[in-house]
Amino acid sequence: MEKIKITAITVIFIVFALIVSQSVYINIYKMHIKFFNNSLNLTYTFTTYNIKVSSSTTFWNSQKIELITLLEESENLCKNFMLSKMITSEGAVYSTFRQGYKESMIYGVNHEVTAESIGLLMLYAIKEENKTLFDREVIFLKEKLLSPLGICYWKLREDLSPFTYNGYFSSASVDDLRIIDALIEGYNLWGENQYLSLAQLMMNGVFNYEVDETKNILVDYYVWKNGKGERAKSLTLAYARLPTLLKMAKLEERWMKIFNETLKVVSNGLTLQQLFYHEYDVKNGKYEGSYFNSIEELMIALSLVEIGEESKAFLIYNFLKKDYLKRGFISDVYSLNGKGNPSDAGIGSYALLVKLSLKLKDYDFALKIVFDEILISQEKNLESEYYGAFMNVWSDGRDANAYDNFQTLLALREIIKTLSNVV
Repeated sequence: MEKIKITAITVIFIVFALIVSQSVYINIYKMHIKFFNNSLNLTYTFTTYNIKVSSSTTFWNSQKIELITLLEESENLCKNFMLSKMITSEGAVYSTFRQGYKESMIYGVNHEVTAESIGLLMLYAIKEENKTLFDREVIFLKEKLLSPLGICYWKLREDLSPFTYNGYFSSASVDDLRIIDALIEGYNLWGENQYLSLAQLMMNGVFNYEVDETKNILVDYYVWKNGKGERAKSLTLAYARLPTLLKMAKLEERWMKIFNETLKVVSNGLTLQQLFYHEYDVKNGKYEGSYFNSIEELMIALSLVEIGEESKAFLIYNFLKKDYLKRGFISDVYSLNGKGNPSDAGIGSYALLVKLSLKLKDYDFALKIVFDEILISQEKNLESEYYGAFMNVWSDGRDANAYDNFQTLLALREIIKTLSNVV
């Protein structure tokens, strides 16, 4: 997340680039998945055996159960790793399993805790309908993560004190919106008023500190020190969680104008490459960016498709899918002329791509990515301290991080739900 005088776009790029770049994947076994809208046309091929679906409902159900079981086993292995190795009994989430990384002012390392990770875990608890886990994170949120301003500290140190830079605290609007979304969904699922009250408290915080007062547009962050602070001057388009803003507008009318103005900013940020600019200078009304970041583009596409703007989401999706089918991977960064760099985007990006594929009902491609890119990155060595984690290989060795594993858990839960609902 961006801090102080560092631009939001620089921060988001560095954070994600350092987390997901230089990933190495070893294809242990070749697997091809094909899942058509017509469920009776499902075929999947392993190196050891081939199965093709007949018109028999019994045969189809047995294959569906087998596939769901395989995916659930992978999900449970990862979940067990996270709960036993990365999440403490009080709800803190370690940023990386390994320790010893140099302290950073722009992303979470070691056993620091980010608001991003807490929000992702809360969303996963919702998807799993795990109220015990959700409540533990709500308590952690109230006791450790939430500032007196009603917005969250973007990161906590290993001792769980708020991270500061030059004495300044900082928030990140995308993380605040993610947590608000989880609280609203928690209220919808379990009906506890405390979730809604906490969401409304945070909505006030975002309104007061993370929205441009004159333009009614969401901005990236707020920094403060000794009772004085300053809003960001720009909006990273991927920060604009439009579905969350719309949910907030349904609760409080004042958010409708902010949703509409922020939607305009995102929608008008489309470039000739059919991808979106990184950020919008709110004060000067200009789009800026010297590259396209895959994770950000996928976040934008998911945000758009979830509010019914599928046509623009398809532009991003088609670009990345075409590139993947041509080169066998998607890049972490693309130049403004659409050329991808040699670095693979990584597990987190592929998890987002799976979720986007499912929302756009391209089930074939979703399953292909799951088997060809995600499952092969899971540590299956029983003797490994990483057993169950989805791994990245960085320049200084292998490690597991919270972001990639939570995004993968969310993707697996969604594809399992999709398969389960197929008759």
